[in-house]
Parts: sequence; structure tokens; C-alpha cells
Amino acid sequence: MFLLIDKLILIQINNNIIKLIYNVIYLIIKIYILFLCFLGEFMGMKKYAFIVDSSIAYVDEIANNPDIYKVCFDITDSENKTYEDNDKDITSSEIIEKFSRGILFKTNAVSPGKVMVLLEDLINEYENIFVFTISSGLSSYYDNVKYFEEEPEFKGKVHIIDTCEIGYGITNIVLESKKMLDENASVDDVIEYAKNAYKKNFTMLSCESWTPLAKSGRAPSAVAKLLNIAKTKPIIQFYVKNKLGGVAKSFETTIKKIISSFDKTFNSPRGSKIASVVFYNNNIDNDHAEFARKTLSNSLDFPISSIVENTSPNLVLVYTANKSFGIHIRVK
Repeated sequence: MFLLIDKLILIQINNNIIKLIYNVIYLIIKIYILFLCFLGEFMGMKKYAFIVDSSIAYVDEIANNPDIYKVCFDITDSENKTYEDNDKDITSSEIIEKFSRGILFKTNAVSPGKVMVLLEDLINEYENIFVFTISSGLSSYYDNVKYFEEEPEFKGKVHIIDTCEIGYGITNIVLESKKMLDENASVDDVIEYAKNAYKKNFTMLSCESWTPLAKSGRAPSAVAKLLNIAKTKPIIQFYVKNKLGGVAKSFETTIKKIISSFDKTFNSPRGSKIASVVFYNNNIDNDHAEFARKTLSNSLDFPISSIVENTSPNLVLVYTANKSFGIHIRVK
């Protein structure tokens, strides 16, 4: 009888030990799995993402980067057709062709909803997300999305930056910010740089006539007619926002006045003191384009082969029209 009781007690003890061992092993496995999940999520979190808009000059270094995302403005023509400004719905060549048929354009700011959806998709994938916007002096886009920084799910991770720029001005800011982050600069240092980089940029634009400015409401129609009769060309100075920068009688004079204005702004830097020169060429004829290249190169002591030449961003082109051009210079 006592032997039977001893056996039952031993079996019970053994069962308890087995259960204890099982529970301990189960707990260890569970903790290990949770640790692996956490580690996988942590290791998979990328350092940063950038969101840019279609006002940027979309160079290969940006277009081919999987961590740079693009949201687009809308462009509507006078035939009430709306296009997403993505170089697929409508290209600069198509805009120029439409201008030749008397078609005009207007633009619509990026929808905040587009940005919100994109941020929600990215927030668990990246440690920090930088949203670089077109200058607040040109569009309401920055003001429309600035408050996203304060949303609980985004706070401390999403950084909305008014670049005060357009085109290659934004491109340079984005590429330099990327370089800084890759070299382990702090988020605060990158934000500080990106918010102030425009102070080293100079941009001026010119139209073939005053007509596109009048039709877009950027110049009084009566004044534009008189200035067209006088055969003058507007010079538009861009610094955070557009303003009239002067009047010229010819293409050649316009180029020289732009360079003179640059010299007054930055005290005539030359050669190695200039980081980059961009010539926005919106269907300028070859002779005038060559004059612009040579004059820029000779006047700025900057290699003609290093001058970047491209059309203006569509958001500029739709207001300046065919045969317009622009000069963008960045100093070191």
C-alpha cells in the first residue's frame, strides 16, 4: 500500500517537474520569438525618407532613389483638362505646344490628403521623414501640410520644411540633406541647413513678352499691352516669391541685367566661389541659347560644360510660357 502511494507521489512530482520544464521552455521560446520580432522591426527601420513635390528638378539621383517619394501638383488648362504634374500626364514639350495654340494654364496645390496617406504608409518604415515643399511664397502647399508635424503619430518623426525655393534650388537642398544624413549629421542640423540654404541661391526668369503674365493675372493687362508695344521683356526676380526684377529691350540685355543683379546681390563671386549654374531653356532658339551659355561662362568664370541646362519646372513654365528662360546660380 505504502509502495503504491510512493509511486503515485513520484508520478505526480515527475508530472509537475515536466509541466514546469514545459512552461519554462515555452516561456523562453515565446520571449525569444518576441525578441526576434522586435529586432527584425528595429533592424528593418530605415534611417530617413524624403517627400518632394513636382516643383523640384527631378534629376536621376532623386528619381532613382527608393527612399525619395514624390507628390504632384495638378495643372489645369483653359480647355478644363486637368493633368497630374508627373511628366507622364503632361510634359514640358506638350505644354509648349499647347501655348502655341493659345491654351493657358493654372495650377492647384498638392492635396494635403495625398501627403497624409503617404506619411501613414511610411511612418512605420522610417525613423525620420522630411517633407521638402515648394516656396511658401509661391504656393499654399507648405501652410496646408505644416500642421502634420504636430499630429501625435507623426510628432518628432515628420519634419515639414519650407525650402523657399523651386526647381534646382530644391534639388540641391535635397541632395545636400541626404549627404549630411548619410554622414550622420543630426536631424536638427539638417533642418537648419535646409531652411536656410535658399540664402545662397539666386534665380531670375524672363518671358518673351508680358502677355503670359497678364493672362495669368500677374501683371495688369493695360500695362502689359503698353510694355509689349514698347517691345520690352519682363525680368522676374525670385527670392522666396516672385517680384518684378526689371525690364529689358532684348534677350542679350536681359542676360546681362540678370548677371549684373547677381553681382549686386552676392558681391560678384566668380569661378570657384560658384557652386552651380543652371540655364532654364524653354524652347529658346539656338543662337540665343548659345549666347546665354557663353555669356554666363565668360562673365562668371564658370566652365560652360558645367552649366546645367534644362526646361523650367512645369509649375514655372505654365506661367512664363514658350521661349521663356531662367538663370539659377548657387554660391558656396
